[in-house]
Amino acid sequence: MEIFSLKNQWINLLFIIIFTLLSISSKPATLALRSNENDMLALLSLKNQLVGDSHGVLASWNASFHCCQWQGVQCGRRHQRVVSLNMSGLSLAGFISPAIGNLTFLREVDFSHNKLQGSIPREVGHLKRLVYLSLELNHLNGEIPEELSNCSNIQEITVTANNITGEIPVSLGDLKNQISLHLAYNLLIGGIPASLGNISTLKVLSLQHNKLKGTIPSSLGKLSNLEYMYIGINKLSGSIPPVHNFSSLLVLDAAENQLSGNLPPDIGCTCPNLEAIFIGLNQLTGEIPRSISNISSLELFDIALNGFTGSVPENMET
Repeated sequence: MEIFSLKNQWINLLFIIIFTLLSISSKPATLALRSNENDMLALLSLKNQLVGDSHGVLASWNASFHCCQWQGVQCGRRHQRVVSLNMSGLSLAGFISPAIGNLTFLREVDFSHNKLQGSIPREVGHLKRLVYLSLELNHLNGEIPEELSNCSNIQEITVTANNITGEIPVSLGDLKNQISLHLAYNLLIGGIPASLGNISTLKVLSLQHNKLKGTIPSSLGKLSNLEYMYIGINKLSGSIPPVHNFSSLLVLDAAENQLSGNLPPDIGCTCPNLEAIFIGLNQLTGEIPRSISNISSLELFDIALNGFTGSVPENMET
């Protein structure tokens, strides 16, 4: 009897070990299934807020297919989580649902060239893996959410040609991996945050055609990787600050503002690779710096309707 009892104990122990191992091994699969289901629910919430799908793309967003097979949706191969959402140019109207913040594996979001209304959801700040965000050419309004600064991996933000209001969040200067910031053709007010000068990786700064005022922060002069600076058609005042090293700068557009004072005398040395300078329709005075004649790459130099005096530097006369 003791041998039989001992045998039963070993069998029971063996069953417990097998059951435990099966439970442990099934947890990752269960979690993955639940995560995929959460992605699907988030996408369906997005779909419910969108109308006008003239291209029929959203017709594939149904339970007949796995959400990774839906048009405009791309998933990662390993974990089958949604990593890219491309809804560009589909004539979509409606709103961007806050549920987008539940797609936590998203790296790319493109809703450009549509007719979307409403504001940019604050929940976008939950997308810690986000690298690319394009919302240009819509009818979005409201302010740029502060929470966007939580997307620490983001490299490009494009909200050009909307109806975005309010001020540029100072916290955008915390996005240390940012390469392009496109906020042009909106209704932004306030000044250009000095914090943007902390983004050493920035190559494109596009703020033109807003209602920005105040002076150009001298901190922007630290952006040694900047290639394109578009700040024209605003209400900026004060002088053009001296720059430390704009050796990468190709285009400087500060036209149609209220800038005054002289051009930095060493602009031709600190910006040796400029191809275009647009500073017309301001209140700039003084002589045209002779150092500009050192910029051999310069093709366009628009200084019309200012108060410059003196002669045109050598090598610049046509």
